[in-house]
Amino acid sequence: TQCSIPHYHVIEMLGILIDNAVEAQMNLSVQKQLKVLIGEIEVGYQFKILNPFPYTSYSVIESWFKKGCSSKGSDRGLGLYQLKELCQEHRASITCRNVEAEKNWIEFTLEIKKADEL
Repeated sequence: TQCSIPHYHVIEMLGILIDNAVEAQMNLSVQKQLKVLIGEIEVGYQFKILNPFPYTSYSVIESWFKKGCSSKGSDRGLGLYQLKELCQEHRASITCRNVEAEKNWIEFTLEIKKADEL
């Protein structure tokens, strides 16, 4: 079964999430780690990208998806905003939360519907 989004958009979306996960750890004094979980769910496909990161409030997490929000300087912060736009365009979903497992992780979950589930 095909997913409902062109493959090049899926690659772009996952690239944004992986880039952000790697960049988020650059200035942290934790062991650099990245988890990528891919699975099929009832109506589509689920991609989870996790990286260690200090506990972050949900209001701050929400701000990450706003255009221009970045800790990397001006004219940045387009990745998660672009991801949110692609999700809205293709009826996919992106969520983000803290996960406590020995240390805090930030978990992004991208869900994409199967083409025949639209």
